[in-house]
Formats: sequence, structure tokens, C-alpha cells
Amino acid sequence: MHIMFEEGSLLYFEPFIFPDGGQPKNKYFLVLKRHSDHLLIVALPTSKNHIPSELDKGSGVIEYRDRAISAYKFKNGEVVTDNNFSFVMDTFLYGEAVHEYSVKLFEDQVNKGLTQIHYLGSILPEIYNDIVTFIINSCKSRAKYKRLLR
Repeated sequence: MHIMFEEGSLLYFEPFIFPDGGQPKNKYFLVLKRHSDHLLIVALPTSKNHIPSELDKGSGVIEYRDRAISAYKFKNGEVVTDNNFSFVMDTFLYGEAVHEYSVKLFEDQVNKGLTQIHYLGSILPEIYNDIVTFIINSCKSRAKYKRLLR
């Protein structure tokens, strides 16, 4: 399972068990960085679009600091991984949706049969670099994660 948690890995959890007790649900999971052997900095992509339609555009970074909008958009059908994976719906990463998780937590969940983790591929290097730059520059990202991603 170790290879799954490499930087740039796009994973799909069935289901993702939220550590804060939120309702488990199937969820995409993008590893941004391993900042130690045990901890991951990740972004949780979502199909929920919180971008006003007049500001929405093709794909990539959508940032309007004056309106506190900060997102990275994956256009549906656009290949994003090294093995040709694409999202079936427009999918978004939001600057505030970056979290830190323990690798052991996920290993324990898999070993107990609580979740399955599917490796969907490694995000293409140019997209991965754009996402990391987006998080570092986002008006919504926490300073701690900006520092760890530099």
C-alpha cells in the first residue's frame, strides 16, 4: 500500500471515513506531499461547484481574491493522470480543502475491512505542479500547508 501514498497519487476511497466523524462516503483523494514517513498533506476533490457561473471557466486555477474564491477545476473528460484517468463530472479542489492525515489511519482502516482504496494513477506533472502552486498561492489555504508544500 505504500506506493499509493506517493506525491501526486490520485486515489478513490470506498468509503472515505472522515476522522471528524462526518458521514462516510466515496471520495477522491489527492496526495500533495508526504511531509514525514507517517503524515500526508492531501486535497479532497469534489464535484460540488461553489463558483458563480459568471466566474467559472474551462479548467485550472479560478482565483478571485476580492470575492474569496479559490479553486482548481478539473474539466470533465480531461485526462489528468499518467494512465488516462479523467473525472466524469467537473471536479474541484478548493484552497481550504487541504488536510493532513496519518498513513497508519488508512492502513488500519483497510486492514479492518472498513474501506477500499483504489489507485487511479499519478497526476500528470504539469497539472500536479499547477495544483501545488495553486495551494501555495491560494487566499484560502492555511499557512501551515503553504509552508509544507514549498
